[in-house]
Amino acid sequence: MKENPLFTAISETEPQFLRETERVRQKGKRRRRQLVGSAGALCLLCLLGGGWLLAQEQPIEEIPVSSLSSTQPSGQGVTIPESQGIPGDGALSSFRCPALFYDGREYLGTAFLSDDSLLSTRLGTVETPLGEIEYGNRQSLLSSPDWETYYEPAGTTAGDFFSVEGYDPEFLLCMEESGQLRLFLSGEGRTFFTGEDLFGKLFSAKGRVKRLALGTDSKSLSGEPEDFLQALCQSPAIPKSEIPQEIPREMVLELTDGVSLPLELYSDGYVVLSGLWEVGFQMEKTDFSPWFQQIPPAE
Repeated sequence: MKENPLFTAISETEPQFLRETERVRQKGKRRRRQLVGSAGALCLLCLLGGGWLLAQEQPIEEIPVSSLSSTQPSGQGVTIPESQGIPGDGALSSFRCPALFYDGREYLGTAFLSDDSLLSTRLGTVETPLGEIEYGNRQSLLSSPDWETYYEPAGTTAGDFFSVEGYDPEFLLCMEESGQLRLFLSGEGRTFFTGEDLFGKLFSAKGRVKRLALGTDSKSLSGEPEDFLQALCQSPAIPKSEIPQEIPREMVLELTDGVSLPLELYSDGYVVLSGLWEVGFQMEKTDFSPWFQQIPPAE
């Protein structure tokens, strides 16, 4: 077996170190401090030398920077891409829900707001729906020369829009639509690692869940809503493209402040917030199934 150079270096140093220690013991304290310091330095040099020899035989494996931080979330997360600008005619007709373009961001409509007391600052007004403006005029009137920042608000529906009390306006806005108040979401540029990043941080939903209900007739579901939310917040984020295509079952998570979150539930534990379709969250089946089974399949 090959001799370990670090062990050899320490073994050869030990007798000399003991003799040196015995000799300095016979001298004064002042002399002892000097020689012990010298012997300690000699021992340290030998150890460093042996360690250097050992390192030559066994190169140290580099540790990835990402693994050095205990706060680094596992996985890469899902990042919502930036808006591609004011849509063309074909894109307008393919929108799954109303859209609002404001301050360089694209917001997509989701549930309605039941309490108008949450309306904060009026940020602007969409005078004419985009579908009623010719595409060429759309670009020249609503976009800057570099086509990246919207000078004026635009949307697929007309009306005033507001910030929502208690929520980041870069994430959530509210717009008057046919006498109702519709919420608009924007996840642009945000990265989601778990449901906590969405429901726990952006919505601050923990401890504020009023109930879980069917998305079709608002019938309350049986169970503890906070338990569902807790499990959802712990669920990892995945790209929506990885969720098997099927007709989802609909459920609404109602908060005590009047904000409702329409959820799409897919088999195998997948949950998507309507209006934020680029990302989903995969729950543990034991937490997911009791709720999923209460919702009738879409006809």
